[in-house]
Amino acid sequence: MDIETVKAAMETAKYYPSGDNCQGFSFRWHEKALHIDYSAKSFDHSLVFDSSTILMTLGFLNEYIRNSFAESQKQVNFVYDFKNFDVHADKQSLCKVSESQCPEITLQTYPKRTLLDRVTDRRPYLDYSTIELDEFEIEHTHSKSKLIKNVSSDVLDFFAHCDSLVWTSKKLALDIMSTVTFSSPPSKKGLPWQNLGLKKSETLPIKLLQKYPWLFSVFRTLGAQNAMKKSQAALWHSSSSILVFSYKKGISYEDKVLANMELMNKILELVDLGYSFQPSTISTFILNVPLNPQTNIKTETGIQLDSISSQIPQIREKLNLGDNEVNWVLRFGKTSSPLDQSNRTLRLPLSEILNI
Repeated sequence: MDIETVKAAMETAKYYPSGDNCQGFSFRWHEKALHIDYSAKSFDHSLVFDSSTILMTLGFLNEYIRNSFAESQKQVNFVYDFKNFDVHADKQSLCKVSESQCPEITLQTYPKRTLLDRVTDRRPYLDYSTIELDEFEIEHTHSKSKLIKNVSSDVLDFFAHCDSLVWTSKKLALDIMSTVTFSSPPSKKGLPWQNLGLKKSETLPIKLLQKYPWLFSVFRTLGAQNAMKKSQAALWHSSSSILVFSYKKGISYEDKVLANMELMNKILELVDLGYSFQPSTISTFILNVPLNPQTNIKTETGIQLDSISSQIPQIREKLNLGDNEVNWVLRFGKTSSPLDQSNRTLRLPLSEILNI
């Protein structure tokens, strides 16, 4: 692979999804290989308390890299170095990408257009009757994917409740709201307010909390959690359909990355068919609490689960998760129109993330 091919591929691959559009990985081209470096500071967030968020993001990135090089008729392999990996410490060459005539991953590839069309769409979706797909439950090599349509109200309300619990953890709420940007032109990093699916006037509480964090307790007392639960319920009920991705508990770091590549590959397939998504990261972590009693979203962020803890086993059973760890939960459906370009997240220029 020559450097121009690498640059062309990374101009597309840099649009991989990352939590709150943090774009935490950096890249080096060295000895005919693309090295992926991990920066603990770039990923610093309340939800990065274990490896799951990083392995998910790395899997998404590598699926974007694989598809982006395929545009130039190049096939690649990935070599990982998870020895002594700690999410709180930098690590160079966490993954090394090199050209291969015999790629180990042979998933379907998708064009640049599909990779760029994959966005988080926070608007309401159309009724589930517009979904022209049958429900599915697919066992992939490293993971399982499931589409459920016309989901029962108690499950949808559970997810809305999970989303609203951000108002029970000041640390988590301020971390999330600090990533929203209001600059003009929009910032290349973080979430421009236009991406939130809100009117500008509705973003005033976020601006106030960014400037005056002590207002958190005021908004909470005024009923911010109940208001959010109501608005999130409307979104979950709009299409009443969800995607659930999971994998077996206890698999290796590398297998978790591969599971996340399979996840993103399935997402790209559905994007190609015209569907939209919005993940619920908090719901994902909450569903995994029974599997990780020592270190979980409650122990690490202080989020209060008393109002919902009894429902977690019931929801896991309804989703037929067994002992699987939930990888991602997303609401799923179609929208009446594409998301406007001005509402999409941006990316840093290649010159700031790729070192030749």
